Amino acid sequence: MHIKDGEISSFSYGMGCMKFVEKTLKSDDYEKILKYGLLPTIEEQYHQANAIFRQDFAPCHKSKITKRWLTERNIEILPSPANSPNLNPNENVWNDIKKAIRNEIVLPRTKAELKSVITRIWDRFSENTIDKLITQMPRRCAEVIRQKGFSTKY
Repeated sequence: MHIKDGEISSFSYGMGCMKFVEKTLKSDDYEKILKYGLLPTIEEQYHQANAIFRQDFAPCHKSKITKRWLTERNIEILPSPANSPNLNPNENVWNDIKKAIRNEIVLPRTKAELKSVITRIWDRFSENTIDKLITQMPRRCAEVIRQKGFSTKY
């Protein structure tokens, strides 16, 4: 997304990479994920374009260390309310993943099987699906503003 003079435009370059995290993240752990996951994704998918990063309010996301790290790299964070699934396309993606898991012929029974199924589903997501979610962001933002922060159809 790009916000200029109150106008919001959006574009997407796909899903990016997925990493499994098996512990509660501290700021230094999150910084490594950003360094080895986010930065290569931005470089690969956005090149020199300005990307706006969306994250939630997990403690490691809002720490001073993380904020400084992002600021030093000129990575803009999309401001959003503390609890707004209306503005988080990730919620749609995870909802689709959960539906796809429930539709599996054989449900995963172990953590390894679950990771395998999630990875397979993640890899199947089309760029069109993600582009649609990202393209809807300006409309979603406008609707949340219109609803004064209350629930929307999204």
